[in-house]
Order: sequence, then structure tokens, then C-alpha cells
Amino acid sequence: MKGKRSIAFIVELFLLFGILLVMIVVITQVFVTTRSQSLYAKHLTAGVCLAEEVAEVFSSADNVEEGYKLVETMDRVSDVETAQDGIRFVMESDAGEKATDHFHIQLKGEEVKQASGGLLSGDISVYYEEEKDPIYSLSTGVLIKEGTA
Repeated sequence: MKGKRSIAFIVELFLLFGILLVMIVVITQVFVTTRSQSLYAKHLTAGVCLAEEVAEVFSSADNVEEGYKLVETMDRVSDVETAQDGIRFVMESDAGEKATDHFHIQLKGEEVKQASGGLLSGDISVYYEEEKDPIYSLSTGVLIKEGTA
């Protein structure tokens, strides 16, 4: 009898130990997923703020070239490259932590002129660090007054 009890105790112990290990793995997975989602949300928030800032500056211009020049003179803009369809540049985002995040931003401007003014539009794509897909995209547009187009 004593042998059967000790075997049952050992089997129960291994079963409980296995359940404990499974629970530890699940809880660890939850914390890892939460951390990665938190970092993604932080980068997305910073990207949205930068895109809005670029859109405000670009939309204050009367034409595409002037808009590009205004964006190039912004404080945190560096490494400006002129492309065939717009400009590309790097902006830094300081989210209050010690590390500074670098975002690559592509701005494509378009100007549609009409006799009564026109439309200045821009498409802004924000990329975090060296990622291939944009973390955020924003389209903006502003009507140009008559005589400035």
C-alpha cells in the first residue's frame, strides 16, 4: 500500500509541476506581448505627432516648393533628400525618455492650380527607424487663395 501511495504522490507532483510550468509560460508570454504592444503604441503616438507637425508646417505654404523649404527648416529635421516625387528626411522624437527615436518621413506634395485659387495637398508617410512599412500615413490639403496660386 505504501508503494502505491508514493507513486500516486509522485505522479500528482509531476502533474502539478507541469501545470505550474504551463502557467509560467503563459504569463510570461502575456507580459512579452504587452511590452511589445506598449512600444508599438509609443512609436505610433510619436509618429502621429510628427506627421501632424509636418502637415501643419507644409500646409502654411502657398506652393509645393515653399512647403518643402518650410519643412526643411524645422528644428528636428535632418538628412533631407530631394526625391523625384517629394522629399525624404529624418526627424527625431524625444518622448521624455533618455533615448531619442528616429523617424524617416516621406512627404509628397502636389499643387492643383485653378483660376479661383487651387489646392495644395501633401501625403506624409512616417517610418520608424529602418522599417520598410510606414507606421503612420497622413494626407493633408489646404485651399490656396486666389492670386497666390
